[in-house]
Amino acid sequence: MKASKLKIFKTANLYFAFVTLGMAVAITGPTLLDLERAVNTDTEHISYIIVGRGIGYLIGSIVGGILFDRFNRQVLFLVNILILAISMTAAPWCRDLSPLIATMTVGGLTLGAIDTGGNCWCLHLWGKESGPYFQALHFTFGVGTLIAPILAEPFLIPANTTDGTSEAINVTDPSLSWKLQTNLTEKNNRELEQHNGTVFEIHDRFQIFGIEYAFAIIGVFTFVVFILFFIAFIIKKSDITDQTENEEGSQTVGLRFTLMVLAVSVVFMICYAGLEVTYGQMIATFAVVGPLKLSKSKGSFITSVYWGSYTFARGMAVFISLKLSSLVMLVIDIFIVLGATLLLVIFSASSEEVLWLGSGLLGIGLASMYPSMVSWVERYIVMTNKVTSTFIVTTSLGEMIVPLVVGHYIERKPMFLMHIMLAGIICAFLACLIIWQFMNRQKSKYDTVKRNIENGESSCLEDLPTGVDEVTTPGGADKSEEDKPVEDNKNHLFV
Repeated sequence: MKASKLKIFKTANLYFAFVTLGMAVAITGPTLLDLERAVNTDTEHISYIIVGRGIGYLIGSIVGGILFDRFNRQVLFLVNILILAISMTAAPWCRDLSPLIATMTVGGLTLGAIDTGGNCWCLHLWGKESGPYFQALHFTFGVGTLIAPILAEPFLIPANTTDGTSEAINVTDPSLSWKLQTNLTEKNNRELEQHNGTVFEIHDRFQIFGIEYAFAIIGVFTFVVFILFFIAFIIKKSDITDQTENEEGSQTVGLRFTLMVLAVSVVFMICYAGLEVTYGQMIATFAVVGPLKLSKSKGSFITSVYWGSYTFARGMAVFISLKLSSLVMLVIDIFIVLGATLLLVIFSASSEEVLWLGSGLLGIGLASMYPSMVSWVERYIVMTNKVTSTFIVTTSLGEMIVPLVVGHYIERKPMFLMHIMLAGIICAFLACLIIWQFMNRQKSKYDTVKRNIENGESSCLEDLPTGVDEVTTPGGADKSEEDKPVEDNKNHLFV
């Protein structure tokens, strides 16, 4: 296979891998209540699986960044994708909370490694031409987050109580026998155990609830991706690629300035990642246990609206970025999210229509916020592997901390989700303002002419001849010929 075709094939594999990444991240949201039922726990404790996956994601990002620099990235990808396929298939079969948390944590390790390695691999494959391919890579992640809720919806178990506050079954419910058999095969024999007036199910190890099928489909798709990467590995085992050249002028960026920008960017990334993942994971639960008391099916579809608008906006951002600067796009995103959260805080407890609308607007606003922020900051600081790893680690912290806090309160105080969303976007907006203050005092690292003048190189420019009359001497043509290379050098500085 020709090198160009192999590069395209590897890029397509990365896109499929990020579709898997998006599905694995988004599938826990609409299936959270069913997982809660499968392990006989409550919403507060089942949210620990999101925390466990976040911890795994964090560790996987750090360790993956180190390993991908030392070993063959194709082999590492094969190992991580295979483990992800196994963990996704096994997760819904866990019947205790601890094994489920452990399985999700292992899956998080692989997700973090795939995220870190995939981003770097795409940049190394395309170098200076990586812009649209990199944007498309993040777009495919959005495609995966859109597919997951739609995939899960047919396999969800309808809520068993009218108030939607618990998956536990009330003994006096007249439709108990019908509800016990919903979405289950007729062969599943069930035993019930009563505690304080509430009936919990005693499951055998192989009892099927329905969500096992959704996770299995993702596991099979992940294994297909594994086969594609294995084919690419067989074609060419070496993964040596030319490193992207350092940006011109990047060496003049001060360390102090870089650290200040990076420190505030960390705050922004934690807020952004916390908002994006928490809403995607918790909106289905909010719809069911919140004031509107919607069905789990509607909660899943609202999640689909959120991730669907997120995916659509991320795809459109690839083209919008050709016309608008990253800063302008970032400001627009922030105000869209701010307006959406204000709507949700005020009206989501009383209006189902606002909940649908606000979820869609949140998806649009959050979609391009991360790539816009990274692109904006990249113009002023050198994006080394350490800087990129810092962004990934901090987003993992946001994905881990914020869902834990929200999951602790959402069952008792559902509106806490909306209040956290509003507080988070305000903090992100303030961080953006602080970064803008730093940037306003600093020239872009690509503004090489102005930077050279500020660094004292203007004296060299002043010494260069500025016209034909200055290079002409009584000596005649010979002197003029000697100075021509100098004139060429002057022109070169302004290219």
